[in-house]
This record gives sequence, C-alpha cells and structure tokens, in this order.
Amino acid sequence: MRTHPLRNRGHALNRARLPSAASPVSKAEKKRLTGLNGRQRQALAELAVAHARGDAATASAHWLMASMDSPDHPEILHWAAKLHLAEGDADKAVAALRRALEQRPDDLQLLLALASPLAAQGRHEEALDVLRHASTCTEEPTEWLALAIAFDQQGHHADALMAAERTLKMAPNTRRAQLMRARCLQAIGQIADAAAEYRRIIATGKNAARAWFGLLDLKTEVLPPPELAALEQAERLAMDEGDRSLLGVALGQALEAAGRFDEAFAALIRANRAAAITRPWNPVAFSVQTRDIVAACEKLAIEDDATRGAEIIFLVGLPRSGSTLFEQVLAAHPQVEGASELPCLEQVIAQESRRRRAPVERWAADADAADWQRLGQEYLATTTRWRRQRPISTDKMPGNWRFAGAAMAMLPGARFIDCRRDALETGFSCFKQLFAQGMANWAFDFDHIAAYWKDYLYASDIWQTRQPRRFRTFRYEDLIADTESSVRALLAFCGLPFDPHCLEPHMARRAIRTASAAQVRQPIRAGTARAAHYGPLLDPLRQSMSA
Repeated sequence: MRTHPLRNRGHALNRARLPSAASPVSKAEKKRLTGLNGRQRQALAELAVAHARGDAATASAHWLMASMDSPDHPEILHWAAKLHLAEGDADKAVAALRRALEQRPDDLQLLLALASPLAAQGRHEEALDVLRHASTCTEEPTEWLALAIAFDQQGHHADALMAAERTLKMAPNTRRAQLMRARCLQAIGQIADAAAEYRRIIATGKNAARAWFGLLDLKTEVLPPPELAALEQAERLAMDEGDRSLLGVALGQALEAAGRFDEAFAALIRANRAAAITRPWNPVAFSVQTRDIVAACEKLAIEDDATRGAEIIFLVGLPRSGSTLFEQVLAAHPQVEGASELPCLEQVIAQESRRRRAPVERWAADADAADWQRLGQEYLATTTRWRRQRPISTDKMPGNWRFAGAAMAMLPGARFIDCRRDALETGFSCFKQLFAQGMANWAFDFDHIAAYWKDYLYASDIWQTRQPRRFRTFRYEDLIADTESSVRALLAFCGLPFDPHCLEPHMARRAIRTASAAQVRQPIRAGTARAAHYGPLLDPLRQSMSA
C-alpha cells in the first residue's frame, strides 16, 4: 500500500489554506479572468470558498451566477469541470475542459485538469499525451513542479523525475521538488541515489522530517551512530504534530535496525498516538459494512466463464503481508505486467453506487448479469494501459478483499491471490508504517489492527471456501521457505506456465510505488521477521489478534 506522506495531499503538512473571497488576485489570475465582469469574478471567488469547504449546493449556485452571461468562458468551463468531478461525472468534466481548451490550447491549468479525469476513465494514453503537451507549455518552476506532481500521481515516474529536475534547475531550493526527485528515484529502482537525495535534503534542515521518513522508508538503510543521534534529537525537538509522526516512525525503524528494540517500540507508540489524532476509524461500523457487503455478494450467481476477466490477477490482503513480493514474482513472468495498487475496482463500484444512490451491499442483489458484465468492462477499460505490452496485468490494491465477491461477478475469469503472512508480523509491520492519510486509518492502534485483521479473515476465508478456483490463499512464509514450489503453485493457479525468471523476482525491472520498493529488488531471503525481538511488548497486540 502506498505509504508516502511526502506525496500525500491530505497530510497535515500539505493542507492548503482555504481560499478567501477577499484574497488578493495575482497577475496570472487576473489574466485568466479577463473577459469577466466584477459580479462574475466575485461569484467565482465565493465559488472557490464553497468548493474548498465541500459545500456543493452553494458552489453550484455561485457557478450559475458566474456563468449567466459567459457560459463558454474558459474559466467558467474550468469550474464547471471541477463541479462535475465533485459529483463523479468525469464525462461532463472532460467535455467542459475540451471546450475550454479550444480557446486556450496551451493553458497549463486546463491541461493538468484534463489529464486527471482522462486517467480516471482509463484513457491513460490520452492523459499522458495531454501531460506531455503540457510540458511544452511549461515555463515557471512552479509550473514544472505542478507537472511533476501530475506525472507522479499517474505513475509516470520517469516523466515526473524529468519535471522535478527541470524545477530544480530553475529553482534549486524547491523542497517539494527535491522530495519528488527522491521519491521518483526510489520508484524506478535507483535506491542508492534516492538515499543520497534524502540525505541532501536532511542536511539543508528544510523538510527534514519528510526526508528522514523517506530515507528510513527505503527499509535498506542502517544509520551510523552520528546520523542516528541526529534523528533522535530531531524527533525529541519536533513541535509540529505531523513532524512528530514522521520522525517517530523513522526513528522506530532506525532503532530497530540498531537492535534497540525497547526504544524503537517507545518511538513507534509516540508516533502512532500523534498520527491517530487526525485519523479516526470506527471498527464497529467498518465490520458491519464489510459483513453486509460479503453477505450481499454471497448470494450472487457468478458465471462459469473462465475467459471474461482472465487477464486480471488481483492480489489482496493486509498491507505489509508480502503482496509486493508476490506481485514481483508474477511481474517477472513474460506474460504479466505488474500494475501495483490500482484504485479502479473500488472506483467502478463507487460510481455505480452513485448512479443507483445506494451502497453496493444494497444494490448488488438487484444487479443482473448484464449489469455485472458492464461493470467488468468498465474495469477492464480503465486498466487497459497495463496490458499494452503484456496480455495479463495485476491489481495489488490490498483492500480489494472487501469487494472480491462483486469483482468475481464482474470478471468471473479473474484470479484472487490472498497474500497472507503471520498475523503478529503483519499487524506489527502495519503499526510500524505511517500510511498516507485515509489509506489505513485502522493501523495506528493495536485493537483496531486486530479488528481489521479479523474482518479480513472472515471475508477471505468465505471466498476461499466458496470460490476455490478463483480465490486462494498463498503464504509469505511458504514463499520464503520453499520458493520454487510456491512459485510453481502460484503460476499454476493463475493459469500461467512455469518460467524460471519468476524465481528471481528481484531482477524484474519496473516502477514500484509501495513501501517495499527497495526490499523486493533484493533476492528472496529469510530472516525478515521482527516481532520476536519485542517480546512481551507486543502482548497487547497478540491478545487482541487472538481474542
């Protein structure tokens, strides 16, 4: 699971200040508003405020006021697209932005805005073309940084690295671009260069918390005593809540690597308590909804069609369960493209839920075979990019286990790999990882981790029992202990012939966007378990998970 707060727009350190209708307008903004009268400009300013606070009704009212005299003005169309996207209507957003670009074909903001819904629709080549055209219209360092962020969000890390470096060529001290460069180097496998970049940022003293986190999140770095002492001091002196979380997790990782387990545990407790303040999670509500989804999907008649969706392999489970390694094994096969964590399955289901005005557990029983086939085609369309070079692609979004029943109705030929690791190791490894805001809000408390684990077991065990040809558990420990047998079984389940390259997954060359990016580029090895070193300190987690 993606775990990089340095690129998480929801992180406390990245939260933008809400706009004010009375805020001064920049020269660039004035240029964008040329052709609009004072009343329209005021309406757009009020619209921005309402939109920022999530007040859709007020935002729509202000848009109507602004658009009354100039419905085809590019800025009016730009805001129309934002409102359409807020409602989940990517088609209308794309149409509005296309109309705006007819008037301003080289407008960077419009191009960046268009690329996002195109990618959400699965039109990845078009989105990439738009971003690359945007690079020909980019001049200022702030514009290059915005382009770097857009490339990175869509998984084009080489392009993102290029844009970040252009930013830094013009503005060498741009901290966000420095972090972006390190992040991209990590994603494309240049781990030593990424580590060096993080250390350069730390040396500047700016964004040091994020850089310390990024350095230790490589999970390959053992800090020498002077560096460890510097990290301890930084964590001790941190005043900002977000910095304390980042530095605490980094310090926990570093102290563990140094064998100072009691101190590592204390640092992790401090970090998770700080993070949990802004990341609430309701285990009761989550469990009720999960069991309702499973119950609704258990009643579905899944077609006996081994071809529709056979080009998809889902990998599910908890984060830190070995799923990235299993995916790397598959990606080493000449027929498989490793796509990493894709939001597409949940997005397709959420879009149908909006259309039906009900959550999936309430409409699943009413959907007929044609509905499920349509939804399956939507999923395939949004993921086509990943099968341009190879016929089969993976989807490693861990939480897709909740929607496995719906996915099997959509794509009866797809396979689900349930990646399972020792419960204590998995739970504690999640506790040691600072996930992006909203990605795993259950991971900051031992009782919450245990509750999530139990819901996962409940759902996964049901699908393995009911659909053994489509859903099967593979254990991380087996892969480590007897790699060849496990790999052969994994490939056979996926309908793939054995290929010896799968025994050396660290040789597979691809971008990896998860916390295991550096680890899976090393040969498969034993000795990765850590929980035993903490002894009775983990008794509360042991008891919660076994209760």
